[in-house]
Parts: sequence; C-alpha cells; structure tokens
Amino acid sequence: MEPHVKAHERRNHRAGLRRAVSLHLLAALVTITLAGCSPQPADSRDTVSRDTKLANAADPSSANANVNVQKTTARSGQSTTETPDTQMQPVSFEQWQTIRAATIPAILVVDLWASWCVPCLERFPEMIRMSREYRNQGVEFVSLSLDDRDDPEGIAFANEFLHKNKPPFANYFLDEDIIDGFEKIGILGIPTVDIYARDGTRAYRLTGDNPNAQFTEEDVENALTTLLAR
Repeated sequence: MEPHVKAHERRNHRAGLRRAVSLHLLAALVTITLAGCSPQPADSRDTVSRDTKLANAADPSSANANVNVQKTTARSGQSTTETPDTQMQPVSFEQWQTIRAATIPAILVVDLWASWCVPCLERFPEMIRMSREYRNQGVEFVSLSLDDRDDPEGIAFANEFLHKNKPPFANYFLDEDIIDGFEKIGILGIPTVDIYARDGTRAYRLTGDNPNAQFTEEDVENALTTLLAR
C-alpha cells in the first residue's frame, strides 16, 4: 500500500502545482502592471510585443552588443578575448544539474528566462553588464531558457535575441515539457535569478512571483558582494 499512497501523493502534488501555475497566470493577466511571467502556451503569446522588445533590447550600437567579448574561466581567474557561441544548447533537467555542478568552486549566477517574458528581455542587458563586471572575481554567469520546446518560433526568437545581444556566457535551453520544467526548477514565474555559492548550494533565489516585491539588479549585486566576502 505504501508505494500506492506515495504515487497518489505525487499525483496530488502535481495537480496542485498545475492549479497554482494556472492561478498565477490568471493573476498576472489581471494585474495592471505585469511584473513577472508564468508559463504560456505557444499560441497565446503576443509576438508583436515580443518583436518590439527584441528590437529595443538588442541595439547593435550599444555596449552590450560588442562582437569581441571577454569570457572568464572563473576557476583560474584568467580571461580570454573571444566571440561566444550564443546558440542555446538543449539540455534535460538531469544534464542541467551536471552542468551546474561542474561550475564548482565558482560562484554561479543563473538567469532563468524565456522569449515570451518581456521583463526577462528587458533585464537581460543588465545580466550581460554584470557578467563583465564580475568576470575576474570568480563569478560565472549562464542563462537557462524555459521556452516551450513545442514552440519552434519562440526558440528561434530566443536564439535571435541572444545573437543580437551577444552575451559573453553559455546559454542553455531546458528541453522539458514547459510545466514539467517549471516544476523541476521549483518556480512559478520568471524572471528568476538563482545564485549559487562556491560549494554549489543555492544561496539566493530572486523571483518575480510577487508583483509588489520585485527584485532588482541591485539585489543581484548585493548577493554577489555578500558571497564574495565569505
């Protein structure tokens, strides 16, 4: 009976999470100022707004779009000039866990985003700026897209966005069912920034779940200052 009970509990938990995600999405839709983004089916996205945000966020003349960038190997503290491969690499959740663990003993900043999340697109240039500012201090940045794997247009958009912004760090795409992906990561909405300490434990999770308590780039930098001082 015990395995049956545990399976029943897992199904109830999953159903509860799906209801919570649905309620979170409904709340976002009725909020006057959209602060965070919840998982959306591919046919419900405002592609016009997304295209406009891409054009605004990816100005080739800006400092964030330099072709030659510095990529840091945090464990050695050395930097080399190279053009990054901005194409997203698809990874399963298990592969992502392995990739994340391989960054130890660096401090790791993970930007969780998606092409349909306008606040994510707006924040991304600041992540690029911070990655350059902290690159020689033992801090690594990566991005993990939570785009719907069944939305090839959205994935193509995300790759185009990365190509135009040219982030000097690795970019991954979580190749999971979109609801499963959010469940495995353990979040209801994005943008979210996870920051891991040198021992690989997650020290900070900054989310956009609460429209009345949004995190800022200053919160990210304050967290990094604290971890670097340890």
